[in-house]
Amino acid sequence: METKSKFYSKGVLSEITNFRHLNFYLSNIPLFFNRSNNKLFLTTDSLSNIFPFYTENIVDEKGIIIGKNEENRVCILDIFNDKYENSNMCIFGCSGSGKSFFAKLFIIRNYYHGIRQIILDVENEYEYISNKLNGTSIGNYQYINILEITTKDIEKATKEEKNYLEYKIEKIVEFLSNYINIRKNELRDYLFNTYEKFGINKNISTIQKIKEKNSIYLTPKMIESNKYPTLKDVNVDEIYKEQYEKLIQNELKYFSKVTNIDMNSPLMIIKMDELIKHPQIVVDILKNIMDYIGEDKTIIYIDEVWKYSKSENVLSEIFNMYKTIRKRNGSIITITQDITDFFDYKEGRYAKSILNNSCFKMIFKTDVNEIKNIINCQLDNNISFLNKGETILCVGNNNLKIKVQANDFERGIINADDNRIGFPNKMEDDELLDLDSAGFYFEYYPENFLQSSSVELAMKLQMFWEKYGEWECFTLGSSMLLDAVVDTSITSYKTLNMGVTLADIHLFKYLLVNYLFPYADNLKA
Repeated sequence: METKSKFYSKGVLSEITNFRHLNFYLSNIPLFFNRSNNKLFLTTDSLSNIFPFYTENIVDEKGIIIGKNEENRVCILDIFNDKYENSNMCIFGCSGSGKSFFAKLFIIRNYYHGIRQIILDVENEYEYISNKLNGTSIGNYQYINILEITTKDIEKATKEEKNYLEYKIEKIVEFLSNYINIRKNELRDYLFNTYEKFGINKNISTIQKIKEKNSIYLTPKMIESNKYPTLKDVNVDEIYKEQYEKLIQNELKYFSKVTNIDMNSPLMIIKMDELIKHPQIVVDILKNIMDYIGEDKTIIYIDEVWKYSKSENVLSEIFNMYKTIRKRNGSIITITQDITDFFDYKEGRYAKSILNNSCFKMIFKTDVNEIKNIINCQLDNNISFLNKGETILCVGNNNLKIKVQANDFERGIINADDNRIGFPNKMEDDELLDLDSAGFYFEYYPENFLQSSSVELAMKLQMFWEKYGEWECFTLGSSMLLDAVVDTSITSYKTLNMGVTLADIHLFKYLLVNYLFPYADNLKA
């Protein structure tokens, strides 16, 4: 009776099995006997909780591994799974909590999973990963020619039953009218005349080719990027000239030259450190991103989203993206550490809207009081005691503690990005070095190289990056070449003397493979 009373105090009803001990014993051992004739109806939720191997976890069939739960079971998440409301995610965490590590890991794994990704990088934090994964970066010396006509432009013009050139010019006029005070009719005339000078008119055959040298194409191909005019080729009336030239040299400098990037790259970094100063450009970039994504799964990352809160137009556009991204088979992931600043702007109207349209919330170590006022998910005070790399994944009203883990290959990419400046660990003779390592190279180099020549090399690399899209000729060698060649005396090519004291074949190989060949577009000698 005492045992029965204890069960009852816990809300469990029990009976004494007088003269039926054997039957109940046989019914409770795993032999599928039921001699008690007692039945109990359970809901599926209750049944799942008494399953012998039940554990709280997420295992999506086509997802990627994001870490392990508290029971050391692998957590696999597919943000595009139809069972979720949407594919959007917010990542919160204080500096050093591991949120950037997770974001980079998420990028690497989605890259190898075949997901297209576009990253708005406001602090130049992701370019190294892009280089390692053969991605594309927009900024510095990478350009997009807004006058170039793409297959997507033609498809959209056809869908709207418009002539391809008229459609493209309307888009350009709409874009330029945000920056310069010229009447739209005049802008149209300037653009039509510019295309005419390059032999492009309303006939679509003027931007297509059906043969080339000894080849004949069954399906017409688009002409090359350098066959299109750029904003620099547009002639405006004298009264607008000063204003127009200032515009294309400053705000629109990344859109005024021939396209030199792969717009179909599965990984694209847009450097926002300069562009964020011009809110209208940011709005136009966001609109063009939305126009560009289509049937393929695409993830858009907005890093340090609080920095965009200075412009209501930008936040409004981000919110519009959140509302429509699902229809375009896409996802938006916002990352921030300054939660308060983000949610204080306009009383948190845009921030709350963005949060409410994000099915997934990844919460790394942060102030629990800040996060509790924002997230509706049930959280306990232990969030303040999360270790680096530990996170709470909130999906709807459920949350799951996860330890983020990376393999050696992934950790090598991410850690190399975080430690680009400094002495590397022991390296093999033929191992390639990290980009922009400021001259800290192989351990076997003599001490005076590390003290003097590294500074010398760092200066050479700085000169290289300042005009790497313009250099035509490089000289490589040690101190003899450094002192013997005066690069300004070579007038036939734009030359840079890359000679470095005590340099050897390892350094030459490194410079050629990682700097000159991939980045010096005009290399001739």
